[in-house]
Amino acid sequence: MMTELTFNLVRLGYLALLWVFVFSAVAVLRRDLTVKGKGVRPPRPGSRKDKEVPGAVPVAAGQGPVAVRQGPVAVGQGPPVPVAMSQVPIQAVNQPVVVVGPPQAAAPEPIVVVGRPTKPTHLAVTAGPLMGSRLPLTNQPILIGRAASNTLVLDDDYASSRHAQIVPGPDGWLVEDLGSTNGTFLNGAPLVGSAPLPLGLPVTIGHSTLELVG
Repeated sequence: MMTELTFNLVRLGYLALLWVFVFSAVAVLRRDLTVKGKGVRPPRPGSRKDKEVPGAVPVAAGQGPVAVRQGPVAVGQGPPVPVAMSQVPIQAVNQPVVVVGPPQAAAPEPIVVVGRPTKPTHLAVTAGPLMGSRLPLTNQPILIGRAASNTLVLDDDYASSRHAQIVPGPDGWLVEDLGSTNGTFLNGAPLVGSAPLPLGLPVTIGHSTLELVG
C-alpha cells in the first residue's frame, strides 16, 4: 500500500506539472500578442503616408488623367517585380452618341451618249471658195455646177456647167456625176454614175469639197 509520504510527493508533482503547463500557455499567448502588436501600428497625427503621391494630379469627378504611383509588386514567393503603371485618362462625356454606318452608294448618274446624227439635214461646203455655206435638204435634187441655173453655183474653172447632182433616194441620198469634164470624186475615188452618199462622206468637185451634215 502507498504510504502517506508517497501520496504527498505524487500530489506535489502533479501540481508542479499543472503550473508548468499554465506558464507555458501564458508565454505562448504573450508571444502571439506581441507579434501581432508589432505588425499593426496606429498612424501618428501628422504623419499620413498617403498624404502626397509623386506624379498624382487632383482629379475632379470624371475628368482629367489619374496618375498611378509606380512601385514594386510582390508576385508569389519570389522577389518583388517592378511594374510601371502609365497614366490612365478618365473622362466623362455627356453627349449623344451618333452611330455612323457605311456610306450609302450614290445613285449612278445617267450616261448621255452624244454621237453623230444619223439623218442629214444640210449640204455643207467644207473646203473651197464657198467654205462654210450650207443648203437645207428637201425632196428636190440639188444641182451643182458653174451655170447660174444650178442650186449650188461654183465659180470654178474645173467645174462643168452642170457638173453633178445630189438627189434623194429610197434608202437615203445619192450623188451622181452628170458627165463632167474633170470628174467627181467620192471620198477621193472617181465617181462613175451614181452612188449612195452617207453622212459625212466628202464629195470633191474642182477646188470645192461638199458633204452631208446633220
